[in-house]
Amino acid sequence: PMEVQLTDFENAAFAAMIVLLSKAILALDLDLRIPISKIEENMATAKRRSACMEGRFWFRINVSGPGASEEAKYELMTIGEIMNGNESFPGLLPLCADYLATSDCDSEVQGTLERYMGFIRKRAEGNLP
Repeated sequence: PMEVQLTDFENAAFAAMIVLLSKAILALDLDLRIPISKIEENMATAKRRSACMEGRFWFRINVSGPGASEEAKYELMTIGEIMNGNESFPGLLPLCADYLATSDCDSEVQGTLERYMGFIRKRAEGNLP
């Protein structure tokens, strides 16, 4: 049978990723804001067929805190690049890994979170359906 619902593991991975990313944003003082006009373009792109694998979305590439003197810069990136990084942007998953490395969570929890991030990394790259 064809299953379209997330498995328990996938559901846990995405839920944990949301919490982990939230904590990383706060701890690393990340600034991920982009203009509404770019969000509107992203929404139009997201509506297209296979947008997750083929679409390119506006995303901020200099994410240091809001107090930074550098002017905001944006780039069109694939979901894989947003999650895993490219030459101009470190990626959300590596930023989460940086946060996780400095957090005081125990090794068992850290191992579980790393497995979840590995799953999301592969999904974002298109290596998992």
